[in-house]
Amino acid sequence: METIPTWWLVLTAAFAIAGIITFVALVVLVWTLIKKMQEMQPKIDAIGDKIERISERVESIATKVEGITGSAKGTVDNIAAGATALINSITRIGAKVEDGLAKFAPLLIGAKIASGLFQTFTERKKAKAIVKAEDPPAALRK
Repeated sequence: METIPTWWLVLTAAFAIAGIITFVALVVLVWTLIKKMQEMQPKIDAIGDKIERISERVESIATKVEGITGSAKGTVDNIAAGATALINSITRIGAKVEDGLAKFAPLLIGAKIASGLFQTFTERKKAKAIVKAEDPPAALRK
């Protein structure tokens, strides 16, 4: 029968001891983590409470903003309606003024033409009077 070599037994024992040490270390680490989590639990609960209070405030602010937005929209709608009515009134007045002036347009055009003709004739008259008033040059007098 063959026997197990001694080096094999030593190697197996070393691995077994390393496994036991690793297991014990993991158990200690898990236990330490559990203790730390228990210590942190009140802080986590406090943070959760703060978050809930903040979310309630945000909801309250959102409700107020919605109310303000609705009020502002109503105000803007009222202003827009008033501006539209004003524009319509001004358009109607402009149309009436245009209709009234359209009746007098030929008279206004005639008056403008007559004014231009009168101005032209008076300028010609002045130009002729100036030319007659000047003495002819000495060379022409002889």
